[in-house]
Amino acid sequence: SSSQYTQPYAATDLGESYPHATGNTQSHTQGIEQSGNMLIMTLAHARISGDGTYINQYYDLLKSWANYLTDNTLTPNDQTTADLESQANMTNLAVKGIIGVRAMAEISQALGKTDDATTFANAASTLVSSWQSLALSQDSLHVLAVYGNEQSWTLPYNLYADILLQTNLISNNIYTSETSFLGGLLPESANGSLATPFGIPIDTFTSTQGYASWTMFTAAIMTNSTVRDGLIEPVWTHIMSNISGFPYSTTYKLDSTGALVAGRSSPALVLD
Repeated sequence: SSSQYTQPYAATDLGESYPHATGNTQSHTQGIEQSGNMLIMTLAHARISGDGTYINQYYDLLKSWANYLTDNTLTPNDQTTADLESQANMTNLAVKGIIGVRAMAEISQALGKTDDATTFANAASTLVSSWQSLALSQDSLHVLAVYGNEQSWTLPYNLYADILLQTNLISNNIYTSETSFLGGLLPESANGSLATPFGIPIDTFTSTQGYASWTMFTAAIMTNSTVRDGLIEPVWTHIMSNISGFPYSTTYKLDSTGALVAGRSSPALVLD
């Protein structure tokens, strides 16, 4: 936290002067992405470590980010994801912010701030109800990539935070139907034309690239072990292919070259 940073959302990074954390005070278009990340990670850290120092010390800052998400996350416009996608009303980005709001409710409850806990819990419930009416296909069989685009689909990897934090915001029916839908994209399915030896794309807008991290997060929310393993195995195949002499990356081409695109030696791969 710094008085030099005046944006209502979390920063993208600590600055460009590694190893010195000089800070990044610039405005940016990842307000939902980064604010959701910070709230989710802060709650996860407090729970796993049993240390409430950060949630207590930075409570007001965390609350300000949750307020920002409450006002902005349902209909993300002029927003960018960590993958630099910028379509309006991206379902996967919206739900990250909603889970972030619910994470703030849990943080407030842990610190005995019951009024705030109730406010943010109610906000998250209202937001997720609206999200479910907008984010699902008309037949309710899968999550769309963007609201209203019935031809679109996405790997809804941000739902992993709902499982990790046990916020129980998302209906079990959504996890079940999404598992069935993604199973239909895998090579074993008659409809698996999108699948390659190295996996399936992240969504309909980035059809030529695979993302190891997001594929693994998606695998973790599957309700069927066959589909889960069907998502994991192509990532493993790519890791073991030794196509490149470079360190493994998070992002790679899905064609026969499997060429690395970005994220070499990314810490995200350690988390997976």
